[in-house]
Amino acid sequence: MTHDTPHVLDVVALLEDLPDRRLRRGQVGNIVVRVPFRFLAAFTLSKAKGSE
Repeated sequence: MTHDTPHVLDVVALLEDLPDRRLRRGQVGNIVVRVPFRFLAAFTLSKAKGSE
């Protein structure tokens, strides 16, 4: 089953770097707030243990 509209807790990934927000392409986050035509996603900025 697929859907085109993001929902709260959906998993998302960045398609491009956002250096001013310290986010890189491919980072995975979750939708945390959704309003018509917009949504807010949360991404972690911490590195995993053992990552460079």
